[in-house]
Parts: sequence; structure tokens; C-alpha cells
Amino acid sequence: MLGKVYEYPSRYRTLIQPGERFVYYRGRRRADGSSQTPSYLGYGTIGVITHIGDRLRCTIEDYQAFKKPLPFKDGDRYREPEANHRKAIGFYFQVGVRSIDQNSFDEIVSAGLGDAPRKMVALKRATTTSAQPKPEKKVRDDQAYELALTLAKQEAKSEWPSAKVFQAPSGQYFSLIVKQQNGDSHHIAVKATDASEPRVRLTEGEISYADAHAKTYSLWVFYAVDLEAGIATLIKRKGRITEDDIDLRSAIHGGRLRNTTTGKKIGPIPR
Repeated sequence: MLGKVYEYPSRYRTLIQPGERFVYYRGRRRADGSSQTPSYLGYGTIGVITHIGDRLRCTIEDYQAFKKPLPFKDGDRYREPEANHRKAIGFYFQVGVRSIDQNSFDEIVSAGLGDAPRKMVALKRATTTSAQPKPEKKVRDDQAYELALTLAKQEAKSEWPSAKVFQAPSGQYFSLIVKQQNGDSHHIAVKATDASEPRVRLTEGEISYADAHAKTYSLWVFYAVDLEAGIATLIKRKGRITEDDIDLRSAIHGGRLRNTTTGKKIGPIPR
């Protein structure tokens, strides 16, 4: 519930910490696949964090909604400065929890409330995050996933040319939704690594979801991700994730896919 609790994947556990401030960001894509103007909705403070299965949930304290949704751009400039320096802007906004600097946080909140600037402790959520810089490996991992997601959309459109492909809402066990003309949907979980072999980490929830939705689920693993060249090697798995695919015990901590002879090179992204 907006302004009350926020449930999120464990990969954001180092970014979301009790006592930190955040602003809510609402992306372009609605759950039904239609578009809307990306905007900021309000701000608050992270409260108590608890584990819900293999995911995390935090309470939201002192939440205050903006008078109306604040567009993510001010004129021709993005309100999050880092976005203005990105060539592939879609990569940046696909990350569910992002860091912004203190001044940008203050300006977004002030613009949203419609009053004079005020100083606060910076933070996060679909838009903000701790003002402290991310570790270098975390940055590389995020960039690899962003590239993989874009390549996955490209590949999905090639595999289902008459379908609509759009990104799943944050917090799902899959990354993309392929909606076909007959109304059927297929869910694709995207994983990425710059390692030379297809190592992947799967939560218990992801494995259970694949098992329960085997007919409409695929796991796409991009490995050997080359950010400069914009390419990667892709291995696809459709249906349940079994011991034939990966050692399920090691997958919780990161395991190597089995039977990888079907991998193929994907990319670069057309310009």
C-alpha cells in the first residue's frame, strides 16, 4: 500500500535502510501495459524492515504525498542528474531503487510540495536512494542487468513479433510480460552477469513461481555481458526450473547453469 509499506526484492537490501528518507517514483508503464508520464508521488522515511519469505518488506513512516504527481522532467532536464548523462536513458530508470544526491532530493520534495526548498536526509525508492556512492561491483551488476533487460526486450519482440512486450511492475518474480494478441501472457525472468560462464542466483520464491506457472514462464540468463560492445550470450529455459537446469541448493547462493550448449550471442542494440 502506497505510503504504508513497501515490499521489494532482496537485491535492494543494501540500499533500503531504516531511518533513511526516500521519494516514490512511478514509472512509465502501468500494470496493464499502457503508458503514463513518469512522476514522483511523495516522500517519507524507511521504518522497520522484516523478511517475508525470500523478499523484504519495510514500513513507511511520516509519508507525505505531493499535491499532484511531479513529472520526472523539469523542462528538458531530468530531475535526477545522473539521467542527464546517460546515452541509453531507459537503462537508468529501469532500476527500481536508485541513489540521488542530497540537493536533487531536496529539490524534488520542494517542487512536489510546492513550497520553498528544505533540507532533509537523502534517500531512496523507485527513485531515490542513499546519497553514498554504490560499490563499483554493484554499479557494474546494475548496468549488466539494464543491458540484459534491453536485449531481452529485443529478443522477445523477435520471438513474438505480433505480441506487445513491456517491463513488469517492480517486485515481481519476472522481468518482462509478453502479451499476445489472443490475450495470453508469457512471463520472462531476466538474469545477468558479466562472468564468462552462466552463473545465476535464484530465490526460493522465483523457483516456486516457475514451478507454479511453468506453462507461461521462461528464465533467460545473459552471461559474458559486455557493456562497451552492448552484447551478451543468452541461454533460455522454459517452464519449471529443475535439477537438470541447475543445482537448486547452490542456486540460492549463485550456481552455474547446466546444459549450456544452446547459448547464443545477442546484441548489440540497434541505434
